[in-house]
Amino acid sequence: QNNLFVASLIWEKRAIPIYWQFLPKIGSSNLVEQQALLRPVIREFRGNKIVVVGDRVRSVELANWLQQQNIHFAFRQKKDTYIQQSGEEYQTLESLGLVPGMKIYLAGIKITKKQGFGTFNLAAYWKRKYRGNVPKEGWYILTNLIDLSTALDAFKARNGCDVDVQRL
Repeated sequence: QNNLFVASLIWEKRAIPIYWQFLPKIGSSNLVEQQALLRPVIREFRGNKIVVVGDRVRSVELANWLQQQNIHFAFRQKKDTYIQQSGEEYQTLESLGLVPGMKIYLAGIKITKKQGFGTFNLAAYWKRKYRGNVPKEGWYILTNLIDLSTALDAFKARNGCDVDVQRL
């Protein structure tokens, strides 16, 4: 069984697959596989402002690499991920107290307790109750985008693939 890893261009609310790779394994991709997929895409779009949006990726290592490449990103995190705000102890994202209808933006946070990663931003959002429906949980998005609105707009545009490449 193969795992298809896809990079898509988001254009006018449409996702266009532009590069893909079959991984000969089941489960999530690792940093080396993610870099192998993204390098040709980044090379092709170099000179354009792009943002890589991901769900279910090894996001901290990939975020660090993308930041070194001067590429924007927005990656959803699990609620048990640890962050550290300046001058505070580590805490889980879940402990931020996100509830339906709430939005949070934290700049300059450290993510995970591992050493060697820089600082990033965190955008968090939980849709409010609408017509009796409320999502089961909110989004915690690791990003280097400059504000809450930009990060949420980028993440909302994803198409469900592992990695989307968007023009800003």
